[in-house]
Amino acid sequence: MVSLAFLDTPSLEPLKWWDFPTQRRIRIGRAMDNEVVIKDSLVSRYHVEIKYWDGDRSATADGSRWVIQSLGKNGTFLNHSRTEQAFLLDGDLIQLASKGPRFRFALAVVDQHSPLLVPDADAVRRLQLGSSSLGVSGDGAGRSPLPSLAEMTLGSPGGSHPRSWGRSSQGLPQSHRGPNPDRACEHLHGTAQDLFCMNCGQPLRFLSTIGRYQILKPLSRGGMGSTCVAWRQGALGSEGGGAYAFELEQRLVVLKQMNETMAKSKKARELFEREASTLKRLHHPSIPQFLDFFEENNQLYLVMEMIQGLDLKRYLRQWGVMAPSQVIDWALQVCDVLEYLHGQSPPILHRDIKPANLVLRHRDQRIVVVDFGAVKSLTSAQATRITAGGYTAPEQEEGQPRTQSDLYSLGATLIYLLTGKNPMGIHHYQQEDSAYYAQAIPSISLPLARTLSCLLQPDLQHRYPTVKEVRQALRLCKVSQPLVTV
Repeated sequence: MVSLAFLDTPSLEPLKWWDFPTQRRIRIGRAMDNEVVIKDSLVSRYHVEIKYWDGDRSATADGSRWVIQSLGKNGTFLNHSRTEQAFLLDGDLIQLASKGPRFRFALAVVDQHSPLLVPDADAVRRLQLGSSSLGVSGDGAGRSPLPSLAEMTLGSPGGSHPRSWGRSSQGLPQSHRGPNPDRACEHLHGTAQDLFCMNCGQPLRFLSTIGRYQILKPLSRGGMGSTCVAWRQGALGSEGGGAYAFELEQRLVVLKQMNETMAKSKKARELFEREASTLKRLHHPSIPQFLDFFEENNQLYLVMEMIQGLDLKRYLRQWGVMAPSQVIDWALQVCDVLEYLHGQSPPILHRDIKPANLVLRHRDQRIVVVDFGAVKSLTSAQATRITAGGYTAPEQEEGQPRTQSDLYSLGATLIYLLTGKNPMGIHHYQQEDSAYYAQAIPSISLPLARTLSCLLQPDLQHRYPTVKEVRQALRLCKVSQPLVTV
C-alpha cells in the first residue's frame, strides 16, 4: 500500500491523507477523474502520474517499485529538484510547480488524526487507512478479552510504526482467492508495511476481531462512543474483474461502538438502538447504508457503509469559505435528504444538521448526511434536548423539536459555509430581516439574504413550513447569483 499526504505550508505537517491499498496508477491534477483532485491554479489538469513498476526490483539500488512521471506544464519537483521521471522512495517530497502544493509519498502510514470518513465506489482505491497490526482470523478461542475501540491506539505519529508491532506468531492469514478463481493468492510482492495485499486486495493486518469484523483502524472518539474502519470477513465470490473489485470495496465498513460509560446508561443504549433501527429502514443514496447491528460481551455495535470524503467543517478549514453558488448547490442536496426524512411516516427529524455532519463524497462530489445518533421520529421527539451550539433552533433547545428545526439548522450551516464563522456570531435568535443578513454577509445576493432570514426566524410561524418551500427559494437564489469568472 502507498499513501500520499497533502502538506501544510510551511510546516510540512500532513493536512490530509490519500491511501491506495491496491491501486497501481495514481494521478494528481485538477481534473475530476484524477485519483487525487487538487484545485490549484498552478496545477495542470493532469499534473503527475505515479505508477507501480513491474520490472526487476534489482534494477535499482534501492529496490524501488514506484515511478513518478511529470505531466504538468509548470513542472514537478522531487525533494526540491525538478524531475521528469524518477523512482520514488518512502518519505520523498513531491511538489507540483515551484510554488505549488506539496505531498509526502509513503509506503505505509499511521495517522491518528484522520477525519471520520464515513465506503463509496472508490473505497478500495481511495480509502484513507493507516496500517494496523497483523493478526489471524479465527474463532477467538484462547483470545484475550477484546479491548474497546476507545482503547485501541496506533502509536504516536512518527513513533510506533506498523513494522514495530511485528508479525503474528501464527504467520500470515490463509491465502485467499483473488480475481483468478483457479489460483489462490499467496500475498506475494508486498512489503512488511502493507495493510492490504496488492494482488488480491484483502487485508494482511488488523488490530483485533469483533464478531465477524476485523478492526483495521480507529477513526474517531466522541462522547457517545468510538468508530473504526473494519473488514467484514467471509468467503469471497469467484467472479473476476469488476465484480470482484466491487465485492472487495463492500467489505470495508464503519463499525461504531458505545463507550464503556455510556453503555451503562439505559437512555444512551436507547439512543444507540434507535439510531440503528432508523438507519435500517432508510434507503437513500445520500444516507449511509445500515449493514449490521449486534451485541457482543454486553457491548452494542452498529455497522454502516463507509462514505469516503471530507466533512464540510474540515473542507472549509482546508479550502476557505465557499462561493454562494457552491453553498446553494450543497444546500439543495441537503434538502433532498431532509425531504426524504420528513416524508417518512411518522416524519424523522435529524436534529443535528451542521457542517461536521455533511460529508462531501469523493466519488461523485455529492453531499452525504451522516451521524444519525440524534435522530428521532416526530411523535417521540418531545421533551428531549439535542443541541449543537449555534445550529440548534430555539424550540429544539426547549425540547420541542419540529421538522422546521432541521430547516433552522440548515440555515445556520449556510452561514458557516459562507463566512467560516460560528453562526451565533451572525444571528442571536432574533427577528432579523433580509437587510440585516445582506449587511452581515456582503458576498450574498438579496434573495439569498431573504432565504437566510426566513430559515433562521426563531418563531415557527415566520419560518419556512417545509423543505419544499426552502428548495424553491434556493433555486431562485441560484438563478439570481451573478456569474463569476475565474
